[in-house]
Amino acid sequence: MVDTREFLEGNYISVDLVKASKTKKLFVLGEGEAEDTEFGRKLTLPVEIDTKKKIWRPNKDSISNMQHLGGNSKNWVGAEVHLRIVTMRGKECVLGVPTMNKEEVVK
Repeated sequence: MVDTREFLEGNYISVDLVKASKTKKLFVLGEGEAEDTEFGRKLTLPVEIDTKKKIWRPNKDSISNMQHLGGNSKNWVGAEVHLRIVTMRGKECVLGVPTMNKEEVVK
């Protein structure tokens, strides 16, 4: 038997995916790459959420939060990121905040 709900999801982290998540956290699997989109260049990162492999396109606020791990996305690999839904400019968005250990904070 196959749970078909997974096939309704897209490949990207979305508001609906986070709302349905049991853990509300993801793990960064790779350093990602810059991707040209119709909205300009965007950072895309391979991640895992609730044992599913997805792609995360962090918004500027999430990228700003991730900077505490370093300015290079290579430093983000293995990071645990807590997700929450926030409303910005009247629209629901996914906000990522990395789990911080004292030794991870960039001085």
